[in-house]
Amino acid sequence: MATKRHLNPGSRNDTTIAKLMNIAKNCKEESVFQKNPEYVKFKANKKITFSEIDLLQNGFSKFCDYGGETLFPEERIYWAKRVLEEKVGDQRERHVSLKNLIHVYFEIREYDLALEYGQKPWSESSDKNEILEDLKLGT
Repeated sequence: MATKRHLNPGSRNDTTIAKLMNIAKNCKEESVFQKNPEYVKFKANKKITFSEIDLLQNGFSKFCDYGGETLFPEERIYWAKRVLEEKVGDQRERHVSLKNLIHVYFEIREYDLALEYGQKPWSESSDKNEILEDLKLGT
């Protein structure tokens, strides 16, 4: 669901995100990664852009265990909500984060929360077909 973006070698945060994704890939449990000092420091940064959050979200969304279960759902939810609550990025970018949030809730079988967050764009949009296309689950 995340937008396509490649690392910008000149960006310090992009380098940090790449390093964090390598650490996350080697963690067996989300709770272990959440306590990683580099990740804790990164999370505390209040000047993270949408582009950087999207890159992080894209990285987390690639992880799943051998049974196909979603890994790092708490962090994916955290970053999507951070974009929405702190109004990071423009309206289109916040819409991307809202879609990511809905997808994570669907993946972890929190259907009530997926529906709750899914109602907002539905009730605010005049183009219901576009919303349905955006929210195709399992793709």
